Amino acid sequence: MSDFFKNNKITVITTISIVGLFILYFFFFGGIKKQSASDVSLIGQNPQIEYLGPALVETISQVNELVIDRSIFNDPVFGALADKSITINKTTLGRSNPFAPFGLATSSRNSLPTATGNGTNTPVVPTSATSPTKIFNFITDPWAVIQKLMGYWSTHDSAGVNSVSFRQVVCTGTKSAGCNTSFDALNREFSAYTQGSFSTEWSDDKQIILSTAPLAVNDTTSKGYRKTYLYFIIEGSGNIKFIGRIVRDWTMLTGNTSLSDSAMEASLQERLKDTDMDGLADKLETCTDPQKDKVCVRTDPYKRDSNDNGYWDGTEKAMK
Repeated sequence: MSDFFKNNKITVITTISIVGLFILYFFFFGGIKKQSASDVSLIGQNPQIEYLGPALVETISQVNELVIDRSIFNDPVFGALADKSITINKTTLGRSNPFAPFGLATSSRNSLPTATGNGTNTPVVPTSATSPTKIFNFITDPWAVIQKLMGYWSTHDSAGVNSVSFRQVVCTGTKSAGCNTSFDALNREFSAYTQGSFSTEWSDDKQIILSTAPLAVNDTTSKGYRKTYLYFIIEGSGNIKFIGRIVRDWTMLTGNTSLSDSAMEASLQERLKDTDMDGLADKLETCTDPQKDKVCVRTDPYKRDSNDNGYWDGTEKAMK
């Protein structure tokens, strides 16, 4: 026996070790776990109760029992509600070239309609002899543009006029005298205006419209109103330029109508109405006003920008 143990000592030790480990494993981890009374008592109960707390579970149960009274949707008051939301058009902000020095011309982020000075579709490009040699500062106040213009008109500075105007003028050679006469006339007419005269201002990132309140113009044969509009365009750089002035008259002959004074007034007020506030009265947009333009293009009186090019209908009218 002793010889057997000596000859197989390693095998015997290994076998005893394996048997010992098996017994330890069975003692600590094996066997059948008996179910305790506490385990049995939890059968059928919600395991979330102890985690959430009885009070919270009770509150959630009460919320689940709530019932919405849908009769409100049949109420006439609810049915009379109207959607007053306004769609805000997406606009592009910022300078087209943020690295361009201020005071120098930059390409506009919005394509502008081509302004012409010779009545054709070909833009007038001043020659190098008439091109301005100085840099004109950008202007961001429309009334400051008017003041600049009046200063340039008074000194017959055509280069200065072009620097703040959408339409470019050519005053070289034989045209110089005619330009100076026009400048003098415009300066006299605009001298009668004050900034306070233009009580209405509509604007966005592409245009500004200033207008006066309707001015009564009555005489022995007619009754009516007059409004003056000043139109400006905003370049991509933020610089404001003057497009032009339009003076509109809405009149009715008193001797050719059987309408009472109140009926005439109501008719005139209807003709003055500009629902979409685009600088063009509704009846002028629909070409139904008795004093419509000779060439009248119909636009939408309920949409500022009928063709969705970014410029309001009144602004585009002034550009042409």
